[in-house]
Amino acid sequence: MPATEPIRSKSDLRSMSSYFKLRGQFRNNAMIVVGAHTALRISDLLALTWSDVYDSHSGKFCKRFTLREGKTKKMRTVTLHPNAVEALALLYSHRREDSAYIFASNRRDRQRLAHQPHPESATPPGQP
Repeated sequence: MPATEPIRSKSDLRSMSSYFKLRGQFRNNAMIVVGAHTALRISDLLALTWSDVYDSHSGKFCKRFTLREGKTKKMRTVTLHPNAVEALALLYSHRREDSAYIFASNRRDRQRLAHQPHPESATPPGQP
């Protein structure tokens, strides 16, 4: 099976965003848009909470936020592109209020989504 390649075309990203928005899949749309505009690893993206990006006192999204990267443990300040803020605002208006995570599961427990490695990328049992 061929390796997975990153999406490099802006038109492909716009097409994916439109696809998800037309189907009411605002979480998936936000994941694509925010991921593309922040270049966060998927594990860091899935760990984001609303309090990281949204100031509930002012009712506005933050222009930037700071996080500790999961893999490198380094502190990183991330600036939110207006397209990312727009995608987050759309998701925020359709969110369920029972989860602090931006990219919460659609299951009842509303925990954050978990990154699952592709089965073919995992090391087979008994091999280093």
